[in-house]
Amino acid sequence: MLSYLNDPKLKEQFIAEITKHEKSDAIIQGSYSEGSGKSWKGCAVGCSLKSLNIINGTADGSTSLHTRYETDLGIPRAIAHLEDAIFEKMSVEESKTWPRRFAEAVPVGADLSMVVTKFLVWLLIDPKDGVVKYARPDGKKSIEKIAEMLQAKINGTVFSFDDWKKARDAAYTYAYAAASASASAAYDAAYASAAAYASASAAYDASVAYAAAYTYAYAASAYDASAYDAAASVAYAAARKKARVEYASKMAGKLVELLNEAEVKLN
Repeated sequence: MLSYLNDPKLKEQFIAEITKHEKSDAIIQGSYSEGSGKSWKGCAVGCSLKSLNIINGTADGSTSLHTRYETDLGIPRAIAHLEDAIFEKMSVEESKTWPRRFAEAVPVGADLSMVVTKFLVWLLIDPKDGVVKYARPDGKKSIEKIAEMLQAKINGTVFSFDDWKKARDAAYTYAYAAASASASAAYDAAYASAAAYASASAAYDASVAYAAAYTYAYAASAYDASAYDAAASVAYAAARKKARVEYASKMAGKLVELLNEAEVKLN
């Protein structure tokens, strides 16, 4: 599978249609599609698939089927779910430019099969933004183990189902233990281990199309929960919202970076 089906014209047309939606303020959060004609509006995925419908001349094509990213754009569906999840947590202002930024970042003729795996490694153990910094000592071990396996996968190592299951189960155990703790500050540790659990699920079972988005959600929750320590209870909701928006922006930047770096197989 090669991005944009190795067709530069497809990328050019795709970006042009998405840009029209952006300029007409047709990009909204919370809905794949609503309205019709000039009043139509949709989310990142809805806007992208609507653009494909226009390019292909299929007005009645789906605007919510993530698998179309694979068949019509050569982009793995897991990346589509990740684009979607990030979009819904962004600030309203940044979300309006996200579909175009995403489309522009995807190179033509690239193999994107390892983009999500690389993203998960960053999400788990990046020194500045990885969820490992929220984990308790016992939980850190399982997070680092899964990140190590993901990196080995990038380098060509093939692990068995049992290997991934063992690593995943260890992360689940720590997540459950942290969530059961009475102190509210333990929740970020629980979400951190839950992110590792979802990462392992994504790695061993390609059919878990939502796993990348779930991992993002758990990681964002750990980021949110950490805001509790920095804010008085009365300001907690505002602190969480700010943290969520900031983290979505960071994730968007990292995904763009990894897409830009994807190896082009054909020209």
